Parts: sequence; structure tokens; C-alpha cells
Amino acid sequence: MHYLLTGISVLIIATLFTSCEKGEIDERRTATYIYQNTSDRNLIMKVYDTNRDLSEQYSINAGESKEIISVGKPITAPFYSIQSNFVGDSLVLVFEDNKCLTFTREINNGVGVNGGTGPFNLKNYDDYNTDVINRKNYTLHYTIGLDLYDQAIDCN
Repeated sequence: MHYLLTGISVLIIATLFTSCEKGEIDERRTATYIYQNTSDRNLIMKVYDTNRDLSEQYSINAGESKEIISVGKPITAPFYSIQSNFVGDSLVLVFEDNKCLTFTREINNGVGVNGGTGPFNLKNYDDYNTDVINRKNYTLHYTIGLDLYDQAIDCN
């Protein structure tokens, strides 16, 4: 019996040391952004990087949505992912009749923040609140409706 108790004690202590050995905490956050096109026009979301190069583009038909996942450490933001080294700093909605609406990310001292216009600002999401974005994993919805289409101008 004495050997059994000793063996269990050693096993418990070894488990504690190996599980706490590095003391690292995974600080990655995952955000799922869902873009719902409620306008009556098909559109393409074109995301550009800081060099003004097209980084990503997503087609969203009228009445449909597109899910985009962003991963950050310790925070995340729309059109940003540490997994793919992707940072979008401007977005153009191109509606099917060649009307465009541009949004930009706010940059402070060369660092993108969760601010800017349209979908770059988390406060513009339909279900934004601080409790949601403080979670390790969260989902936010952004509606692209006729109000945004009405603000679009001819693409040139």
C-alpha cells in the first residue's frame, strides 16, 4: 500500500510540473465576421493592404452572406490575421452596377487599430458590445444594405 501511495504522489507531482513547465498561455483570439448583403445588388468586397495591393476579395450575392475569420494575438480585427500575415487597411465594396464605396482602417503610429470607417470600426457591427469582443472567440455581424448602396459612387 505504501508503494501505491508513493507512486500516485509521484505521478501527481510529475503531472503538475509538466503541465506548468512553460507557463505559456495561448493569447490568440479568433473573431468570425459575417457580412450580410441585404441590398438588392450582388457585390464584391475588395480588400487592399498598406501598399494598395489587392490582398483578398469576396463575392457576396444579394440576400447572401460571407463569413471571414480573423485570428490575432492578443487582439484581432476585421481583415487581419496573424496566421496568414494578412492586414487589410482599405476595403472597396463594388456593386454589380459599377458603383463603389470605400472604407479605411485607422492607423496610429503605423499600427492598425479597431477603428476607421464602415466594417473597420467594430462599433459599426450590428451586435457589437464590449462583453462580446472581450471573449477569446466571438462572432459579429455587419449588414451591407441599401443605405450603403445609396452612398456608393461610380467606380473610376
